[in-house]
Amino acid sequence: MIRALFHPGRVQKQHERVVKAMKAHARAAGDAVFERTMADFYTQRVLAIDPHVDWNGFAEVKQKQVDHQTDCLAYEKRAEIALAKLRAEEERYAKLRQAG
Repeated sequence: MIRALFHPGRVQKQHERVVKAMKAHARAAGDAVFERTMADFYTQRVLAIDPHVDWNGFAEVKQKQVDHQTDCLAYEKRAEIALAKLRAEEERYAKLRQAG
């Protein structure tokens, strides 16, 4: 009985796992949105620069655009994986609550 008072149960530990998975998904999704926003910003800058007049500035901005687009795709993939993990943890949590 005393052990039950001081040691968190399986349901509580699973709830903590759900919260941890939710935070990981939120971070990945937030990073993806940031990278997408930056890619859009640099896309607008690329469209505003004439590569025949300022080729160096165009190349620099174009590289930043590509970098942010690549990072956006990577974070979107991480967000998908994190969402799948979150759904699995939520399912385990629901099963534990029903059983216990």
